[in-house]
Amino acid sequence: MRPDGAWTRNGNPQHLRETIRLSFEALGGEKPIDIWQYHAPDPEYTIEASLAAAKEAVEQGIVRFVGVSNFSVEQIKRARQVVEIVSVQNQYNPWNRQPEFDGVLEYCEQEGLTFFPWSPLGGSRRVGQLQEIGAIAQLAQEKDVSVYCIVLAWLRAKSPCILPIPGASKPQSIADSLKALSISLSDAEVRQIDQATAT
Repeated sequence: MRPDGAWTRNGNPQHLRETIRLSFEALGGEKPIDIWQYHAPDPEYTIEASLAAAKEAVEQGIVRFVGVSNFSVEQIKRARQVVEIVSVQNQYNPWNRQPEFDGVLEYCEQEGLTFFPWSPLGGSRRVGQLQEIGAIAQLAQEKDVSVYCIVLAWLRAKSPCILPIPGASKPQSIADSLKALSISLSDAEVRQIDQATAT
């Protein structure tokens, strides 16, 4: 929820039932929501209680697939005991490589779950700093593409389960992101970026 522009969590099962129903109706109320994501565990409610609402929505044909966001491996496992989980959306970018080290990316690969890196370009605060990462800037120049394309290609090269979700406010940004699909980075190039972004 976003009271006064802030981010707050509300895992109240009844609240989730209501918001799922409202989303379904807002999207026309005729076909299921393709994917509904629980965006962060709420410490006030158990994962099991919160996701019971999603399970009901799947059973009712309101939601087709369910994903989770900002979950650890153990939390994902708990969620999967309640309802089928198809995706995990955690932060992953040159400044935040935690999914490589906390087991989430490896778990997604093993279990066939799609991993959506949120804020793949660092968000509005850091996207402008990509040019300052030497390895990324150099590869962008060599391949005659933007630094954004290089980062998206780097993420895709990290694992076959990764599907980046860059935000875009302009059509040209979308077109630029699509160029990343045609960029293939070698293992050596991936390592260059890894070394340049190691913390």
